Amino acid sequence: MATLSQDDRDLIVRHPLDNSLHHLEKSLRDAERSYTSASSLRGDATDDSEDGRQKAISRLLTALMGQETALDLHSRVSNRNVASELATLLGRFRQGQVSYAHCLPLVRLVIQKASDFDIWSAVLDLITTLSRVTPPASIPTAFDDTPITHSSASQQGAEQTRELVKKRLFEEIRSCTYREVGGVIQKYFEAKSWTPRTLDIYQAMKTRHKNGRWTDFPDPPVQAEVLDWWFRFQKEFLSQERGLYYTTTSPKDLVGAEAQRQIDLFVKPSDSQTSDTAHDWKDVRVIGELKESNRDKKGTLLQISRYVRDVFSCQPTRRYVHAFTICGREMEAWVFDRSGPYSPGPFDIHDEPERFIQVIAGYCMMNEEELGLDTFTERDVDGCFVTLEQDGAESPTKMRLEPLPITHQRAIVCRGTSCFLTRTPGSKGHDCVTKFSWTSDRRRPEADLLRLARQRGVKGIANLIAHRRITDIAELRSGLTFGEPYSFRGLSSAASSFSQSFSQSQQPSFLSGSFSELHGLSIAQNPPRKRKSYDVEEAQGTSLLTSNSGPYDNRIFRSLIVSPAGRAIHNYESPLELLEALRDAIKAHESLYRKGNILHRDISENNIIITDPKTDGFKGMLIDLDLAKELGSGRSGARCRTGTMEFMAIEVLQGISHTYRHDLESFFYVLIWQCGRRGWKFLHSSKEQPAPSLLTKWYIGTYREIASAKRGHMHVDGFEDILVKYVWDTICEQQTADFCSKVIAPGGKLGAIGGVEPPRDDITITRTLGYTATGETVKKPWATFPEEITKAHYEWIKKWADLVDELLAEGKIKPHPPKVRKGLENVIEGMDEMKEGKTLSQTMPTEAEFQAAERALENYLKNRRRPTSPSPRTPDISWHSNVADVLERQLQEDNHRTWGFVIYRTTYDNDEDWVEFLKRLRIRMEEEFDRFHGRDILELFTLTVIEDREHIDGASTAAIQEHFRQWRMTAPQSEQQQDNTASEVGPGLSPRYRYAIEVDTAALHSVVYDAPAPPDLDTTKLGWVKLIDVSWEPASPESIGNFFEPIEGVVQENSLEV
Repeated sequence: MATLSQDDRDLIVRHPLDNSLHHLEKSLRDAERSYTSASSLRGDATDDSEDGRQKAISRLLTALMGQETALDLHSRVSNRNVASELATLLGRFRQGQVSYAHCLPLVRLVIQKASDFDIWSAVLDLITTLSRVTPPASIPTAFDDTPITHSSASQQGAEQTRELVKKRLFEEIRSCTYREVGGVIQKYFEAKSWTPRTLDIYQAMKTRHKNGRWTDFPDPPVQAEVLDWWFRFQKEFLSQERGLYYTTTSPKDLVGAEAQRQIDLFVKPSDSQTSDTAHDWKDVRVIGELKESNRDKKGTLLQISRYVRDVFSCQPTRRYVHAFTICGREMEAWVFDRSGPYSPGPFDIHDEPERFIQVIAGYCMMNEEELGLDTFTERDVDGCFVTLEQDGAESPTKMRLEPLPITHQRAIVCRGTSCFLTRTPGSKGHDCVTKFSWTSDRRRPEADLLRLARQRGVKGIANLIAHRRITDIAELRSGLTFGEPYSFRGLSSAASSFSQSFSQSQQPSFLSGSFSELHGLSIAQNPPRKRKSYDVEEAQGTSLLTSNSGPYDNRIFRSLIVSPAGRAIHNYESPLELLEALRDAIKAHESLYRKGNILHRDISENNIIITDPKTDGFKGMLIDLDLAKELGSGRSGARCRTGTMEFMAIEVLQGISHTYRHDLESFFYVLIWQCGRRGWKFLHSSKEQPAPSLLTKWYIGTYREIASAKRGHMHVDGFEDILVKYVWDTICEQQTADFCSKVIAPGGKLGAIGGVEPPRDDITITRTLGYTATGETVKKPWATFPEEITKAHYEWIKKWADLVDELLAEGKIKPHPPKVRKGLENVIEGMDEMKEGKTLSQTMPTEAEFQAAERALENYLKNRRRPTSPSPRTPDISWHSNVADVLERQLQEDNHRTWGFVIYRTTYDNDEDWVEFLKRLRIRMEEEFDRFHGRDILELFTLTVIEDREHIDGASTAAIQEHFRQWRMTAPQSEQQQDNTASEVGPGLSPRYRYAIEVDTAALHSVVYDAPAPPDLDTTKLGWVKLIDVSWEPASPESIGNFFEPIEGVVQENSLEV
């Protein structure tokens, strides 16, 4: 059995298992008996017994994963904690890679109620043993499949937080970012009609440049002072130009996008209809970002990438976007298009003053073509229109477009698909849809596939009306010279896990592969026996960047008009309409596959429309064949295809060749998505929607994590996790509790108004007392409920009653026949009437039944089991669950006088928000310690806030960690020493000396704006901060080298991401 260190034992003592595994004993005993029986008979176990053992082990591992000890106890075979190791084992167990026999020693210890030390030792042994068991290699991908990449398009609405979007954006741009591109300045800033005006401005400014620097430019370049300089310069030289610079003072100044952003500088038309202080993303022409130093080049690029993403979202037909950064003395001009960002590299604004003026003035003088705006869509007095070649017609046709898209893609490096309702000449209404997209020049045009499908008699897909090729990336980048993609240093852990997500399960290939798409490096023709990573980009027969390939993915901007003009399936108006549309869309898919010999490969809620059944008899149709493939046609040669991650089949996520079965699996995910994410609109109560939903795991995380989450949800045990979570039993008899439990997911809750026994060991019973909703003090033999508690419950129950009344009026819920009372505000009166035998419902309990239920409840509450280690402050719970008790013991063990937090402020945009943050922190702490009767411990609290705008504004996590380490070396002695003669005091186990708290812009926003203000509390909308572990260290190169053989030309670096 694994040996536990003293630190391990102390950890286990601090977080005992208590009775947390008690509810599993019955299922574990049953599993043990079935296994012993099967072994003694030397026969195969029945499916039922095997299924029972699998469920028992799954529940045991899940329960252990949730323990505090598992989060802090370190594995013996890796630098991960035990919780992470158990999560991996659970996935392997469910895949059949781990047998029940491996878990037998642990199961028997739990059944025998062994000590916590023995159980955790067995857990460590299990992890060590199974680390030596190699899982089977995954199925290799087909030679002709196109690699899949993921974009930031899945992050929508409130999910578009800085951190989530930043990670996805890095995945988008990391292999297609180019610096030191030749010809950028010449192409965009020289030989223009306005170029002489920029030179005139420089001549007028030359007197302010002396001794190799601008005399009036701020030094150091503090943002506020740079902005003052910028707007003085604009007032003097640019006030009459077609574009002007603006800034935002708060996120509310810029509207039009789903997420609020605050931008340092941007250009919009000088004749814009919006004011100088109110702005709209649809008017933004150029993005600018100011930094005092160039320490975090990658972070700055990702920051402007977030802004560019919003520009593309609000201007979906835009061809490219200009952006720039000024970090200290360095300026860099960027251009973003649908194949990624590129720049000529940074230059020193003091060493190259003429270029500096030429660039910042040029942005204000550019016309629509030079700014990359949509010049294809035209406008007249009647609105927007496009002119396209109608299929079969001799001359182009003018089509009228609605100005706002019905759908668009929220990403940069992608197809950038957007769709607009369209009216053909002579039509009174919108009878078709115009689609714009940037598709690979290696891929067959969608118009060709639509024609082919029609020729072969395919039913249920869109009809081609007109199409046109507009431009392509090669044309937009003409005259530029590209070298190798930029190699980012210090990839984030998220990005690293992304790129390594399938390295351990990918089958080695005998084919020559290409990592160029991932790293922009040349790889030797003969690959080593073991490869580092494939990133879900499957093993290819030939390099993606062959000798005749360009350095970037050439996308063609096309416009396509199809009919009919249906509604996206997520706009269904009834469950029946949803099912009928899905049914017919599946029929269309079958027709496309069987008759058309075409596989769709991008089934999502965006590509299924609800149509009038008069159209070919289909109530649902398929659209968007951009990623479709004619069977047997071979690999297209496209570098990647961007999939809709949340609807992608599990095996496709794992890099397995795409088949029709995977499309059918995607249809199933569309159905679940509509019910779980879109169905809330029918309740008119989107605020009640769980946040975050379990379904967010279908598109947030690495490919491995997403595939694992989906696999878990689709498993016989896991599928219920995304279904019924809570059931409230108002009849409250044992038979009704047993009935309700059949539809509750593992880990769910059964709410009851009386005492019933838990029908299953994997669900929780929560009991509701109507007594506490009176608003007055209630005395019962087993407890007294003071007035302050009942008043709070009374106010809450009134709100609930109002909601019930509203749902009843709207027909969303049905009352018991034949009559229901007005609302729960009358519950006390109703209880009295029931005691008198005046039952108003056919299903209400009789007086005898009510009294029996009341006695059973009183009995239960009297005899319920008390904790083995009760808290002196709150005897109803264990002291381990009382924060004040835990802190008190910890202070005694560490010989410390105080405890507290160390907070690093890394954002300085809004002092009022910072004051509000500290205020809310204090209020929430007081609430928490009042709940645990721990005001005496709160008085020992010390808060240290480190504010240093000059040095830590926007500082990296690594810099904060290092500063915290230095501070921690002397702080315990100076803060905790009782007297001068006492021995040296160390940090002990105090969180104050173990974790630093970082509060950046996103964290500050989450606390001040996303979470409700005290005293309101919404557990679905909580603020968050960054916790930095002082002891965390990146893996050493030597340890990484033990896992992967070196690959010529690839350099792997460790990164610090806490």
